[in-house]
Amino acid sequence: IYPNPVNDYVVISANFFHEKFSWEIMNLSGKLIFKKEENHFLNELKKNVYITLPKLTEGIYLLRLFNDYENAVIKLVKE
Repeated sequence: IYPNPVNDYVVISANFFHEKFSWEIMNLSGKLIFKKEENHFLNELKKNVYITLPKLTEGIYLLRLFNDYENAVIKLVKE
């Protein structure tokens, strides 16, 4: 995941998920801010997915990436 701190978008690279996945952004209290399912398969041909972030105010958020088999939570700093 890069860049972090973020401004307008974040990039998810292929070493995260090799199947369709969903992502959500939460505040530090766990309140869901935004959620989306990506219909992309990350593999050797499609190595990155660019996620345009919704209008977030500056602060710290949690980005959760998940599918039926994997789950990851990354701290994002929005500038």
